[in-house]
Parts: sequence; structure tokens; C-alpha cells
Amino acid sequence: MLLAEFRDSPQRLIDELAALFLIVRIAYVLTYLGNRPTLRSILWSIGFAINLGIFFMPALKRFLPV
Repeated sequence: MLLAEFRDSPQRLIDELAALFLIVRIAYVLTYLGNRPTLRSILWSIGFAINLGIFFMPALKRFLPV
């Protein structure tokens, strides 16, 4: 997230992805406690994709809406 912040990525998009990441991680914990391995793996993958999106946002910022 700091990389995206320091490289002038769209702040609104950073905020939305960070909030979505937190929601997915909370859901991940709930699926862990509920012993739902398939859904847990899906949520982990979604969280990882969001993380990659935030990380590579500075490289792709010319393609992003302002």
C-alpha cells in the first residue's frame, strides 16, 4: 500500500481496494473457523489478487481511471 501511496496512484482506488482486502480477510477468518476449506482457498486467492493489484497499481496507473 505504501508503494501505491508514494507513487501517486489514485487514492480513492487504493482506499477501496484496502477496504475490500479487509472484508475478504475477515471472511477468510470466518471460513477458517467454520471449517470451509474450499471457500477459504477462494477467499485467500481473492485477497492475494487484491494485494497484487495494490502493489502493481503504480505501474498500471496510466490505464486506471482518474
